Amino acid sequence: MGLFDRVRKIRESLDLPCPGSFEALHREAKSVLASPQYLFEGAKIELQSNLSPNFQVTHLMSFASQANPNQYIFGAVYGGPRSLLQGQIDTDGSLFARAHYNWKLPPPPPLFTDIYEQAAYMARPQPQSTTKFIAQLSTDDGHSVINLEHDHVGKDYAVNVKLFNPNIVDNPPKYAEPIPDNKHLFGNSKNTSTTGIFIASFLKSITKNLTVGAEYLLQKQTPEMEESNISFVARYSGRLNEHFTRMNESVKAYPPRPNIPPPPPYIPRYVLTATYQPANGVFNASYYYKLNHRLEMATELQALVNGRKEALCSAGFKLDTHYATIRGIVDSKGKIGTVLEERLAPGFAFTLSGEMDYSKGQGGVGKLGFGFSLEA
Repeated sequence: MGLFDRVRKIRESLDLPCPGSFEALHREAKSVLASPQYLFEGAKIELQSNLSPNFQVTHLMSFASQANPNQYIFGAVYGGPRSLLQGQIDTDGSLFARAHYNWKLPPPPPLFTDIYEQAAYMARPQPQSTTKFIAQLSTDDGHSVINLEHDHVGKDYAVNVKLFNPNIVDNPPKYAEPIPDNKHLFGNSKNTSTTGIFIASFLKSITKNLTVGAEYLLQKQTPEMEESNISFVARYSGRLNEHFTRMNESVKAYPPRPNIPPPPPYIPRYVLTATYQPANGVFNASYYYKLNHRLEMATELQALVNGRKEALCSAGFKLDTHYATIRGIVDSKGKIGTVLEERLAPGFAFTLSGEMDYSKGQGGVGKLGFGFSLEA
């Protein structure tokens, strides 16, 4: 038996879980904290129409906001077994386009004995290999972005490569001495330069609960300026297997919403994730705790530990009731925000968003938003 086969058998005997993608390391905490994607100002109306099981269009109208003018956004999404196509265009002429292609489809789900096992399989990250293309074209100079990405998630590891605005034939640096075109090979010339932002990351499951990884960033937005950075990450997940009896008692005391399966026993009860960049001293940590199947809590710390010492701490919660979802957040700078999403009828929801920033002085500055969402 060769060395490769021995290593493969050892890996299979460990039965390590799939770590998921690198960008989803803080997914549990981000899903709880009322981030800017939930908080808004003014009024908005969202209409969503499902024209077929694979195709839907959306109309989003926002107005009465001090920060942003009145705006209308039209979007369309097509999703198939392997591909995803999404596009948005607004009244300012800005265009957003996204395309995904899955080279490796997940295996068909096995036969489940109960809904707990089915819910656990549906929520667990699965191995995949996806190529992504994202384009954001803006009418403002310097705000257009082209992103090429490939995300490969294996059984117990994950590799991700991103390219932002890559250009291999950009102008040469001003200090470079040009040479005749007939005296060099392509890619070795002082007449051209490669610019863009290039990111490569790697994740590996060490045990059933611990995942470690690293990310390397090379930033060269102009031919004369180049900057690189490396980040180290660690993620520890506490599983619910040892708390299965306690969770069952919670489900019986507080039944889940209609048509929502009970929480699977494998879902992490607590998740601690930390990211550190030694070059600039940026430290980011998040902690997620699932109190029961309705209440989730999270906190996040962003700190600068080198040179000027600064830190920002945020804490929030997410509460699901039968017909509503409530999110709340508070940070160490004196900002408080909350979002209420009330499901008035099937396919019809009302959203109320409020934010108060006491760091502005003079009693604080508040923002209020409300909106309606209709699905047909």
